[in-house]
Amino acid sequence: MEYLNKSEWVMVALGCALVMLVASVTPASAAVVRQPYLQLVTPTSITVVWRTDLNSADNSQVKYGTVAGSLTQTATGTAVTRSGLNVKDHLVTITGLTAATKYFYNVGTATDGIQGGGTTNHFFVMAPPVGSATPVRAWVLGDSGDAGVNQRNVRDAMLTETALNPPAPNFILHMGDIAYESGTDAEFTSKHFAVYQDILRQTPLWPTLGNHEALSVTTSLGIGPYYEAHVLPSSGQAGGVASGTEAYYAFDYANVHFIVLDSMDSSRALGSPMLTWLQNDLAST
Repeated sequence: MEYLNKSEWVMVALGCALVMLVASVTPASAAVVRQPYLQLVTPTSITVVWRTDLNSADNSQVKYGTVAGSLTQTATGTAVTRSGLNVKDHLVTITGLTAATKYFYNVGTATDGIQGGGTTNHFFVMAPPVGSATPVRAWVLGDSGDAGVNQRNVRDAMLTETALNPPAPNFILHMGDIAYESGTDAEFTSKHFAVYQDILRQTPLWPTLGNHEALSVTTSLGIGPYYEAHVLPSSGQAGGVASGTEAYYAFDYANVHFIVLDSMDSSRALGSPMLTWLQNDLAST
């Protein structure tokens, strides 16, 4: 029988300790910083966005289906790392959907699994066919983003009204000043997404740049918290003429054509890009 000498016993002990250490270290689970919300709805497509910390994997996905609890289809997307903020924005665009149809969904990554959603309150309803004579109900608000009592009272009044007199809004039109005082990333998170998260998870939002948001963006480059928070139809993918920018855009919903303009950073002079686009869009409608 052979016996281990002292140095060999030390090596065995160190090896066992290393195995135990490796076995005990597991990856930290990702924290969700912004709950899922809906962007750029059309009759056949929609974009789902959510934000996590950096512990999340990048292989973002949304599972969805027309029956709650039976989410049999999967769409994949991308995660954009906001390194200065130590977060990742996950963006998944789902295509090939059926107009005016309700879908339930959850969000997560192929690596981490589900990070949010999966309840009967996480759903989206596709826009009706363009041109259809369908009633449209929108929640229009502005100057909302101070996280104060009035903001929450208006939110709750809308929820009470639509519970008593359904249906709920098909979408939200925000007139600007979404996040006081300066439209910073932190203000968007605490004064907008946190306040409206239960609504935004099932109601698409179409925003307008307000003077408070304009303090923290560079519109000529399309960068800053306002632009990073939204996915808007710069290529005309929701109807109308492509604007080439998320600062102003158009979209169709049923038989209504909506135009969103930028009164803060884009010139309104004759011959300016925005005014020229507006004239072309109106002419083609």
